[in-house]
Amino acid sequence: MKVLLISPVPPPTGGITRWSETVLNEISHRKDVELSHINISPRYRGDLTIFKRVFFGVFGLFGIMRRLSKELKTAPDVIHLTTSGGLALFRDNAIAKKAVKRGVPLVIHLHYGRVPETFSQNCRERKRLKRVLNAAAKVIAIDDETFSALSDNGFAEKSVFCPNPIKVDEISKKQIPYASRDNKVVFLGHVLKTKGIEELITAWNGLTGEFPGYELEIVGAPYEEGYIEKLPRDDTVRFVGQKDHDTAMDLLSRAKVFILPSYTEGF
Repeated sequence: MKVLLISPVPPPTGGITRWSETVLNEISHRKDVELSHINISPRYRGDLTIFKRVFFGVFGLFGIMRRLSKELKTAPDVIHLTTSGGLALFRDNAIAKKAVKRGVPLVIHLHYGRVPETFSQNCRERKRLKRVLNAAAKVIAIDDETFSALSDNGFAEKSVFCPNPIKVDEISKKQIPYASRDNKVVFLGHVLKTKGIEELITAWNGLTGEFPGYELEIVGAPYEEGYIEKLPRDDTVRFVGQKDHDTAMDLLSRAKVFILPSYTEGF
């Protein structure tokens, strides 16, 4: 089988890019799958104006579509497209139209948790999402709420529930007795408002003095330049920045508490 996977890979590191890394590594050992990959990670990140975001988004889309046209000449059996919704649905619709035109089945893999909320609103994102889903041969949901929302909105027959994979052997290597772990509370994720980072810092500041010897360790890259400097904190809060997967898992395994006050998660 010839599969064209369209997904992001690091940088930055995150849930969807980690999924891509895991799948690409596992499929590389398979002889029954011929895999091609188009990387859709944004080339430009950081503190950008709306104009620059749109400009770089359109510029990046042209590159993706050129690569897609080239890959379609090799006649893949299926296109597997990962998405995080939002503005990315403009890109997804362009890819879906090209796949339908060429008669190549399209699998849409939903890697975000706002799908139920989107279906409940009469908004433009809902219309864009439905156009992509209508064009797909199959839709993969990674959480049960998204799967239920798809079923309730007419996509039951083409929807599949498939949680994200993990590498079990990695977990067994990181077992550290609780008493031997550091007095740290660890946050692991992108450093931005919708991950609940501001509420986390506020709550931590309110506990000052109640847990002497403990630190709050923030592992992840800030979404915008200067964002960290705006957060009120003392010397018990450490921002260690983005780390590769192995390093992040090591930091997590050495902490006594993991906290993720995110507004929404895909998985």
